Amino acid sequence: MKKEKLNKYLIPVFLCCFLGLGACGHKYEQSKTLTEYSKRDNKELTGLYFYPTTIRMLAKILGDENGQSLKEIEKARLYFSWSDEEENVRETLKSFKSGIKEEGFEMLMQMNSSGNKIDIFMLDKETDDYVIFVDGEQGTFVLEILGNLSPNAIRDISKLDMNKMMDIFELEAPKDENTTDTLQTDSL
Repeated sequence: MKKEKLNKYLIPVFLCCFLGLGACGHKYEQSKTLTEYSKRDNKELTGLYFYPTTIRMLAKILGDENGQSLKEIEKARLYFSWSDEEENVRETLKSFKSGIKEEGFEMLMQMNSSGNKIDIFMLDKETDDYVIFVDGEQGTFVLEILGNLSPNAIRDISKLDMNKMMDIFELEAPKDENTTDTLQTDSL
C-alpha cells in the first residue's frame, strides 16, 4: 500500500523534473545545421567559438569598460574560409542557408553594404538565434549569435571600436610552403 502511494507521487514528480531539465537543455541550443557542420572532419570553413567570458572580455577590449554592450550575447561562433576554392565555400553556404530555413529560421534582413551582401536570419525563441551571412570583396563568413539583441544592445555594439578587434585577431592565412629550420655555423 505504501509503495503504491509512493509511486503515485514519485512518478509525476520525476516526470515533471525530467521535462523541466529537457526544456532547460534546449534553451541555449544553437543551430543544428552549424553544429553538425562543426563536427565534420573535412571542412571548407574554419570556426572560432566565443563564450560568455570571452564575449565580455572582447567588449572591454573594444571600448566598453563595463563589458555591458555584449552582455545579452550568450554564445557566438564565426565561420570563415582560407580557401581559394570559392565554389566549395559557396556550396557550403548554400547548404547552411537551406538547413537553417528547415530549422525554422526566417529572413530578418537582407542588404548590400560596401560591396558586401549581408543576409540576416533569426529563429525566434526564448533566447533568439541569429545567423548572419556576409559575402563580399573582403571575404565570406558566417556569424551565429545566440542571445536577445535589443535595440539598445545593437546601438551599444555599433559604438564599439572594431579596429581594435582587427588588431586582436590578426589572422593570416596558413602558408602552404614547407619551411625547414636551418642551422648555420661559422667555422673557426
